[in-house]
Amino acid sequence: FTIALSAADFRNVDDWGQDAFTEELIRSATEYATDQGYTFLGPILIRFEEDTSLKSGNLHITSSTKRGAVAPATSNAASTEHPIIEIGSERYLLTGDVTVIGRGSDCDITIDDSGISRRHLELRVTPGGVIATDLGSTNGSFVEGHRISAATLVDGNTITVGRTHIMFWTSPEDE
Repeated sequence: FTIALSAADFRNVDDWGQDAFTEELIRSATEYATDQGYTFLGPILIRFEEDTSLKSGNLHITSSTKRGAVAPATSNAASTEHPIIEIGSERYLLTGDVTVIGRGSDCDITIDDSGISRRHLELRVTPGGVIATDLGSTNGSFVEGHRISAATLVDGNTITVGRTHIMFWTSPEDE
C-alpha cells in the first residue's frame, strides 16, 4: 500500500515513529483480512509519501501487488534448476532460492488450511537438490508419510502439511 499524506501529516507520521505506525497498520490489515476470511498473496508493505496537493487530515491510499520469486507455472516445464510444486489444481514454478509456504501473509505461497502454521515449510533450491525444512510448525511436515525436520526432495515426492498435499516435480510429468 502507498499512503499519500499532506506535508503536515507526513511530518506527524515521522514524529509518531514511522516503523511502529507501519507495523500497527499491517497488524490491523491482517486482522481485518483474517476476520473476513481473506488471505494476502504475499507480505504487506506500506510506504508513506508526501503529497503537497492534499490538505491536512486527508489522505489517499493506493494498493498494488508485486509478483515474488514464485509464479504459477504455465506448463510442465519443471527442471532441476526450477522445479514445480503442485498444490491442488495450482502449479508453482520455484524460481527463487528459497520459498516459504504457510498461512501467513508474509509467505511466498499462502495456503488456507487451519492445520498449517503461519510459516510452515521452507523449500530451498541448492546445487545438490531441493531441501524441504519444517519451520517449527505445530503439526509437522511429512515427505512420503515420514515426519521430517529437513529432507532432500526427489522427483515425484508428496509433501504433506496440515491437510494439504504438495507434489514436487523436477521433470515434466509425461517423461
